[in-house]
Amino acid sequence: MLDAAQSVRHRVLCGHRDVPEPVRQGENVNDQRESTALLGGAVDRAAAELAAGRAVVVHGCSDEGGIVFAAARADVELTAFAVRHSSGFLCVALSGERCDELVLPPMSPKVERQGATACVTVDASAGVSTGISASDRARTARLLAAPHAEPADFTRPGHVVPVAIAGHRGDSLAEVAFDLVGLAGLTPAAVYAHLVSPADPTRMATTDELTAFAVGERLAAVPASAVTARRSARWDGPVAG
Repeated sequence: MLDAAQSVRHRVLCGHRDVPEPVRQGENVNDQRESTALLGGAVDRAAAELAAGRAVVVHGCSDEGGIVFAAARADVELTAFAVRHSSGFLCVALSGERCDELVLPPMSPKVERQGATACVTVDASAGVSTGISASDRARTARLLAAPHAEPADFTRPGHVVPVAIAGHRGDSLAEVAFDLVGLAGLTPAAVYAHLVSPADPTRMATTDELTAFAVGERLAAVPASAVTARRSARWDGPVAG
């Protein structure tokens, strides 16, 4: 059984906000500092895992959460893992400016880019077969992250969904994934997929299911709130787009 301090740590890392306040003011200050340190540590661990080419779990997003890895590090194993545990709908979060450079317009031409906007789907134009295999989608993701990529390097429509991140942002999985990969010091392009509930495949995973999944798969887990707090502290101004 967890003692009081361990219980607070667990609930902070799982993103719960209903932690009771201590009676004494000194204890309150200490707990706040500990909570901040725990959340900051979770961001640092997740960023280190991404930089090392591994996947992480993000939870507590406005649209639940899921699996995230750096598009520049996408390979068959990571992509197959994400497909297996999600709906199979793989997205790559990119800056709005980069989507414009690659001529990736919004799926709906009437949409004004703010936050996260789904763009026309793509496949790599070379080195793939049908475009839907894990190998093919990994190649497409890496190409979306490649600085040298050009519009002609992609066919449209395809099997990977570029998502433009622009304007003042919130805490959707797309936006948090984009920021987390940037915090890892990598090309700002993030593959993400919403995790399906292990208990009920007709719905998406809850925060508790996401954190349990991370433990079971030995993946780093991070609350969206910790990433957005780090984003606010580190970067000023919106993403270009």
